[in-house]
Amino acid sequence: MFSGYNSLPTSISAKLTTNIAPGDTIDTLAIGCAQIIQSRSITRLVKKHIAFNQAQKTVDGYRIEIFSGAGTEGKTGAGSVRTAFLEKYTTVKAYLSFNQPNYSLRIGDFKDRIEALRFLEKIKDDYPDALLVKEKVVK
Repeated sequence: MFSGYNSLPTSISAKLTTNIAPGDTIDTLAIGCAQIIQSRSITRLVKKHIAFNQAQKTVDGYRIEIFSGAGTEGKTGAGSVRTAFLEKYTTVKAYLSFNQPNYSLRIGDFKDRIEALRFLEKIKDDYPDALLVKEKVVK
């Protein structure tokens, strides 16, 4: 059933070719032994999707919440914590937000969890209650 199975090459190389001629109704992309045939409308949609993603100002990422409080004390506390944080960590952005009835202060625009955790460890002595929050961050 699998004659010649033992004679397969030990390394595989792929040749990339595209066969697109004016007036074609399909796009063809041949890779090694696989051939992908798709409508040009799919190719156009993929290009639109790529352009849309490149135009986005935010991506999924992480921030570190270093303060949360309610009411007038929450607003005042968040402001003073923000000022103190920015004096010590001048290159990291701080975001103050209000989600009734709480004020929260979140810092950073971390693209991945490892980067955020490293910074969390760095500030843990100053902000022992800090926690990691997944949200949209600036690219």
